[in-house]
Amino acid sequence: MSEDALPEGAEKTPIGNMAGKLYHKDMIKRIRADLGRMELRHLKWLAILLPMAFLLAVDYVRHFVSWGWFLHTRSGFLVVYSMFLVGVSTFANLIFHLVQRTQDKVKRQNEELTAVSEIAESLGLSLSVNVIMRDALDRVMRLVHADSGAICLLTPDRTELFSETYTGISPRMLERIRRQKLADAPIGTKVVTTGSPVVLSDVLKEGTPSLQEIARREGFGSTMSLPLTTQGRVVGVMALIARRAGTFDDSAARLVSGIANQVATAVERASLFEEGARRTRELAALNELSAALNSSLNLKEIVKAALDRAMELSGMEAGEAWLWDDEAQEMVLLTHSGLFPEAFREITKFKKGEGFPGKVALTGEPVICPDISTEDSFLRAGVKKAGFRLFVCIPLHAKGKVVGAMDLASRESRRFTPRELQLMTAVGNQVGVAMENVLLYQRVQSLAVAEERGRIAREIHDGVAQVLAYVNAKTLTVRRFLDIGDPATARSELSELERAAKDVYADTREAILGLRSTISPRDGFIAALQEYLDKFQQLSGIPVSLTIVPENTSVRLSAEVEIQVIRIIQEALAN
Repeated sequence: MSEDALPEGAEKTPIGNMAGKLYHKDMIKRIRADLGRMELRHLKWLAILLPMAFLLAVDYVRHFVSWGWFLHTRSGFLVVYSMFLVGVSTFANLIFHLVQRTQDKVKRQNEELTAVSEIAESLGLSLSVNVIMRDALDRVMRLVHADSGAICLLTPDRTELFSETYTGISPRMLERIRRQKLADAPIGTKVVTTGSPVVLSDVLKEGTPSLQEIARREGFGSTMSLPLTTQGRVVGVMALIARRAGTFDDSAARLVSGIANQVATAVERASLFEEGARRTRELAALNELSAALNSSLNLKEIVKAALDRAMELSGMEAGEAWLWDDEAQEMVLLTHSGLFPEAFREITKFKKGEGFPGKVALTGEPVICPDISTEDSFLRAGVKKAGFRLFVCIPLHAKGKVVGAMDLASRESRRFTPRELQLMTAVGNQVGVAMENVLLYQRVQSLAVAEERGRIAREIHDGVAQVLAYVNAKTLTVRRFLDIGDPATARSELSELERAAKDVYADTREAILGLRSTISPRDGFIAALQEYLDKFQQLSGIPVSLTIVPENTSVRLSAEVEIQVIRIIQEALAN
């Protein structure tokens, strides 16, 4: 070391030169830095050799250097002893400094290992994705002294990052990270594509201009973004934020990277479990829905049951069902379930293309609106005023055509996932088929009633009407004979009229008997036929017998064929 390197004011003498070297601050800093980089196994040799070298140097100067005689004087001894005291104190300070640093490092490593162990243990205690991410985020933030943090997962198409787990994030910042395109997140894109962490120790110096602006506004100085990797693929990003610059560095990134991968594996496992449980619940719900749809032929009952089930599955707060009127070419409100029914009944009919139900009738495609408060095509102001935001309109299909629509609404503005849309579409298809079957059944019943009325009209025309016409003619004949003073002939005509009246009475009773004849599913066709023959015999006095060959034969016919056979037998007996 040259004399020029001495501290200002140090005496340029041999003793001053030695003292300057000893007290030079830069030298002490370098020595401490070198000692800090040393390993503990070198400490033993340092503690032995450094004092020996110092003593040998002083003794060499005393005996072999020309001005060494000074050290043998009283003043020299004081200088030497002072040097010994200063040297030993400095040496001890350096050694203890190294020991303290080593101890702190070991303590910190033990704390980190304990934290990692606790996090690993906690990851196996739950099969809920949200619980795992929330607990892991809190523990990691405490470990690296972060002030804010979020865990963002990739969507299945790997184009967006969405976050449901965050801590210490401002509302404005939350809107930015809750759901964002990967293309709009440079750091997220880099983490996902490279699979490596991105650390900005000082955002105001290392970040992009837009990130620097956000850092100034939000008041943070250091960020660390780490990939959540499992089975060789990135499934999300863990972002940590600290207000103080320099909080995060590469060593912190290496520590948290292992934890992030454990989190990714736990999230993947929990996601698979939740997916399996969700599919089981959905299948059970669809089976229950199918049973409910087949348990009744009342249109409003089955649609109400389906609507309640759809609301339960989707977590919605209100729902309604619409029926397509093909003749009027409009959607008609059928039923409502859930909150604020008056608001939804503000409009009960929509023409094709009008409102959400009308759009569904026109296109046959679902309509999804995350926030109807900003949607001009949503026409019911009362629903908006009630605070509803998310609104979904699902078409009800049957035989390739729209037979109705199902609306679901929630006051929470959120994303309606493709999985939810797929499930609600499946529900809508089941409901559509059930509605078509009920409507078809009603049409068949109407046709059956119309056909039965036609049959009764024909029987009245062929029987009672003709007899009544005969009675009317006979009445006119009796009146004419009475007018000409021929009571004997009139009485004869009245006798014929009496017989005709009795015939009409018998035919009418027989017709009523035929209308009352029903086939009980419990007793069967043969029992119903025997009951009718017994009553016919009582009314008409005509002996009738039923013979079945061979005996105890079980006759099985469809319901339509059974009723037709009964009618044929009735007609034959009447003739």
